[in-house]
Amino acid sequence: MIETELKLLLNSKDIDKVKEHPLLQQQTDSQQLYSIYFDTVEHDLLRSKIGFRIRHIGDKKIQTLKTAGSGLGGLHTRQEWETFITSDTPDYEKIPATALSYLPSNFNSIKPIFITDFKRITWLLSIEDSTIEVALDQGKVKTTTDSKPISEIELELKSGSEIMLYKVALLLLNDIPLTIENKSKAAIGYGLCKPKPLKFYEADSVKLDRSMTSEQAFIHIIWHCLQHLQANEDIVLHGNDIEGIQQIWLALQRLLYCFNSYKSLIPNNIYINLYQEIEWINSILTIAKDWNTFAVNLQSIHPYYQAELTELQTKLVTKQNSAYIQVCDMLRSSRYTRILLLLGKWLLEKPWRNQLGIKTLQNLDSSVTDFVNHKPDELDTNSDLLEQLNLNTQVKYFLLGWYAYQQNLHIDKFQINWQDFAE
Repeated sequence: MIETELKLLLNSKDIDKVKEHPLLQQQTDSQQLYSIYFDTVEHDLLRSKIGFRIRHIGDKKIQTLKTAGSGLGGLHTRQEWETFITSDTPDYEKIPATALSYLPSNFNSIKPIFITDFKRITWLLSIEDSTIEVALDQGKVKTTTDSKPISEIELELKSGSEIMLYKVALLLLNDIPLTIENKSKAAIGYGLCKPKPLKFYEADSVKLDRSMTSEQAFIHIIWHCLQHLQANEDIVLHGNDIEGIQQIWLALQRLLYCFNSYKSLIPNNIYINLYQEIEWINSILTIAKDWNTFAVNLQSIHPYYQAELTELQTKLVTKQNSAYIQVCDMLRSSRYTRILLLLGKWLLEKPWRNQLGIKTLQNLDSSVTDFVNHKPDELDTNSDLLEQLNLNTQVKYFLLGWYAYQQNLHIDKFQINWQDFAE
């Protein structure tokens, strides 16, 4: 079956706020879940993007095989197969035939590598024709030498629309401080097994499939920007690396560029709100980035004016540290979480379709190649800006093509001053 869920982190001191939330009235269960995760010595399952565990639920034991699936904006979608077994030893014969193709050839050499042990309280919500299970998990991920606490909420879609996962998350966020979690419990366990230094992530190339419509391409590009942004949160929060801030800032510039390119699709009040919120993030990142740039420049001249600049450099370090702390506070804030959740909800809802005329909707539903190939000569000079934002050629031509199409159609309210945006 396909599992779709949204994961949110919370501070353990806020557990009572979850239990007492007015949205959560129908508690369905409370149980201790103990799971053993398996892999080969070389973590071949992880390399194959597979998770395999045996979970104890009361007297029952459930063997589960999961694919990595996709994870964007906290939303995780993956294939999973569950079967009941009788012991803590994997039962290979119970693995469904449809799952066998995912497994590496040395699957039968797997062994236990870490466990999760947590208490789960669940509530079932019926809201707007959707059914959602809300799970509060409190416990630990453990290896033989290390452990990490679990304190999270999982919103799992049992039936209905993925949009409702974001709506429920936003309702909870009104009363409980939450942050989006893009790592599974298994990913945390693997991190404990073979710890690796935190690193920053540059943006991958955005791959636009020829089968995509121009609307699907727009949504895909925005998700890609958000993925780049969130991939660098850990290095900023736990690695104290200014390059992580630089990468989040770049992701944000690309996001702003896409919004400006598609301004005609976004109702004015929504556009203003989104733009203001993203600019709030941008302003905090820019201060930290600028202080770092100043420090680098000062370092190059410091040996020549050591006496004169020593006091200034001391003050500068204070400014840098303060700006970095502000970035971390921003990334942990409910306001930042709300922005990401609203963006995810907005991309799934596609509310712009209710605001547009027939001709524009036809353009949105046409092939992405129509826009990638539509690149008039007069727009060539704008490509420099996109190069600065590290957008690959395929996406650059798509955005320029969409802009050209809009100009040719003279769609009302589509206004973008490329020079002003560049400045």
